[in-house]
Amino acid sequence: MDLAPIEQAFVTYLSPAGFHVGTRVPNQRPQQFVRVTRTGGPTPNMTISEPTLLVECWGATDALAWAVAAAVWPLCHVPHAVQLSPTVWASRVQATEPVNFPDSTSGASRYQFIATPRVALGVSA
Repeated sequence: MDLAPIEQAFVTYLSPAGFHVGTRVPNQRPQQFVRVTRTGGPTPNMTISEPTLLVECWGATDALAWAVAAAVWPLCHVPHAVQLSPTVWASRVQATEPVNFPDSTSGASRYQFIATPRVALGVSA
């Protein structure tokens, strides 16, 4: 079984929201950006994966970070099938509500939530 490249798929999926989206904090931080990292997740059976993704919405101020979260969160709470990237589909995506969680090192403003897409596991030949 192969896991879907879910971090990359979610970066592709969220990029049209209009913010820099990646899996790392950029060296030169834009005013607003999104970071997506896989944190684990269950495989309910041999064909389905439900990875958990930490979606961090950063901004120069709390208001800007909230604006990112408010724009991105609806894309992460979809009760029907959605194409995340050219090769990855989710039958649905669930998300917790955003919480204010400033970065403990830099003090930068950040809201974050967990997104859980339901995707098919691939089978290697």
